[in-house]
Amino acid sequence: MYYERGVKDDEGRGLLWRHKGSALEGEATRGRVSGRLHVYLRPTLMARLAVTDWLGYVHCSPWPRQNSIKPPSSRSDPILSMARPRTEVIFSSDVRNMDDWARRTHIPLTTADALGATYARAHRWLQALRLTLVREYKWSDAPTPDHRLLFSLETSSIWRSSAGLPAGPQLILQLPVHASSFFSPERRVQWQIVFHSDTFESVRKICPPVNDILNLIQCLLTGLVTISFEERLPEGTYRTIRGLPPVEWITQNEKDLLKIFGPDHYRALARASRDTQSSFKLEVVPH
Repeated sequence: MYYERGVKDDEGRGLLWRHKGSALEGEATRGRVSGRLHVYLRPTLMARLAVTDWLGYVHCSPWPRQNSIKPPSSRSDPILSMARPRTEVIFSSDVRNMDDWARRTHIPLTTADALGATYARAHRWLQALRLTLVREYKWSDAPTPDHRLLFSLETSSIWRSSAGLPAGPQLILQLPVHASSFFSPERRVQWQIVFHSDTFESVRKICPPVNDILNLIQCLLTGLVTISFEERLPEGTYRTIRGLPPVEWITQNEKDLLKIFGPDHYRALARASRDTQSSFKLEVVPH
């Protein structure tokens, strides 16, 4: 079965993406021009397609420019006129969810102690990212008596009123000392507040250290934090969920990742992130 998705390219022209099953590779058509659609996973504000804010950008080849192509009217195209797609970061400490991602990525879950040791080796990198946020992005350390936290940061909302004042609550960014804290039932709401906040919803798109933290956690505890892209189509709601960082991020940070994971696990991460069937999954909820 083929699914069709209506999106617009960076010049506002209509694009119809047709793909089979959960594969993120399919046929794309734009006017009389058609070509193979390839997904490259790189989070960037300069997305080639508006729909791929969470994916990165889409490269279409061949894709000759033709000024004669006219943008389709949303009135005549029910796909392009549907509700705007939604992207969200989702925190889930359900071990069954992580086990599902372990099978998908072919990276088996290890023991709780092994996961904790790997997370502890990432402390130095996480603290370096904290320092970058403080020095370069106007975050500040938030005093806290909670000794279970690796760090606690805060900053003002990125939204401003007409008077130039913050138009939202303070943003927070907290991480625990021990990975086991993510799975503590009494702290589940605390981590939902952190990961479901504007910090990861919006700020990560303009603040590389926040995005690095998200990507690193996806490597450390795959399935704990995912990015979901949701579309409402005539036949149902489609959720395309990303569980691993883009392969470009993994290769760019090879040196640091090797220190944390070692060569075998690093190669498994790179292989899984390169494979869209491993790093993504598609859920369809019929109307």
